[in-house]
Amino acid sequence: MTNCRSRYYALAICAAGYAVLAIAFLSGCASDQSRAIHYSPPSTAPVEEKITSARASVTAAASSAVLTGSALDRCQADALLILKAAPPELRPLVVHLQADLRDAQADNVAVRSQLTVTLTELSDASQLNTVLQGKVDSQTLALNQADDQKNAALTKLSAADKALAWYRWHWWGAWVALGLAIAAAALWSLLKLSGKVAMKIP
Repeated sequence: MTNCRSRYYALAICAAGYAVLAIAFLSGCASDQSRAIHYSPPSTAPVEEKITSARASVTAAASSAVLTGSALDRCQADALLILKAAPPELRPLVVHLQADLRDAQADNVAVRSQLTVTLTELSDASQLNTVLQGKVDSQTLALNQADDQKNAALTKLSAADKALAWYRWHWWGAWVALGLAIAAAALWSLLKLSGKVAMKIP
């Protein structure tokens, strides 16, 4: 009875030791793979849409300014005809009207000039936006390539760590198994000796 009990104790110690080794080995060999993350480049399309919309509005305003300029030119020509045919008491009024028309024509020319400048600036902004999108795409591609290289290096390092861990666990496992065997043998011998002493007592 004592021999069976001692054997059970020895087997339990060995089983517990190997269970601890198995858990530690599995946790050490657990794969910690890095997930490859690819980034999408931010799009400048919304900016280009705003530029296109602004350019359409400015183009429409420039067309209206051209039509307004033509109408002012006709009014100025009509005012000159009226001035020639108007009675003397109405001529100061016509002259004043001509001055207002000249001011309106000058303002119209200034507006048309500013609209032309604005269209040029919008065209430049569109070109810069295209260049910016190209740079963003290039930098995002470089970032993804660098991330892929990093993941490849981490994968190789993880494989090397697993191989080294395999040897380490077997090395320490051999010593732990030896220690457990010695402890089980000592316990078995102690229990057996205690059983023999008990049997000798009357």
